[in-house]
Amino acid sequence: MALKPLQEKQLERYGQDVLDFIRASKLLNKYISRKATRSTSTAVGYKSKLTQFGYFIFSKVDGNVSFDTTINKIAGGEINALDLVADYASYLTTEKAKANTIRAKVKLARRFLKFSGVDIDVEDFREQVSLPRLQRPEFKALEKTEVVELLSITNSCSRCGLALSKPSSSHPPAMSSIKTNSKNKKSAETIDAKAESVILEAQAESTEFVCCR
Repeated sequence: MALKPLQEKQLERYGQDVLDFIRASKLLNKYISRKATRSTSTAVGYKSKLTQFGYFIFSKVDGNVSFDTTINKIAGGEINALDLVADYASYLTTEKAKANTIRAKVKLARRFLKFSGVDIDVEDFREQVSLPRLQRPEFKALEKTEVVELLSITNSCSRCGLALSKPSSSHPPAMSSIKTNSKNKKSAETIDAKAESVILEAQAESTEFVCCR
């Protein structure tokens, strides 16, 4: 039931002929079933991504040759594997897929081809198949007030931990241990105060450096 909306979406996007072309593939079904042994959700995601690869193959052969026959031709050297994968990357680019999506789908196609007996050297793949650069999330620098707030929370938690900690023994703690805990507490407070001062000074210097550039 969970796959029904996805199947309807794929049917609308690719058409029944393309889906029949892909579903008839024993190689693809074997690959997906192997992945499902480890994780069903991963297998569903792989199947969705490889459906687009199947559509790309369908468009290359005009549906006149089966999916598995085409893969076997690639494995046999009749069709250049690297050229095919590079063309797939270009196709995904024209479809305006995001950079990380292109990278994931092309690398998955390569792994599937390798699973199906296609020999693709990793170094040759990196050299001949151009992929967009990996996009990483941008991290916003913390404001001074946010740093102070985080430090105050850390200080509060460390003090609570010291106050709530219980001795491992059922007997009352010795006076020497109480003095030691008191010293440790003061040391922790001193370290926290120094850490706060260092962070604030570093942030101030960083701000001055940026402003003066």
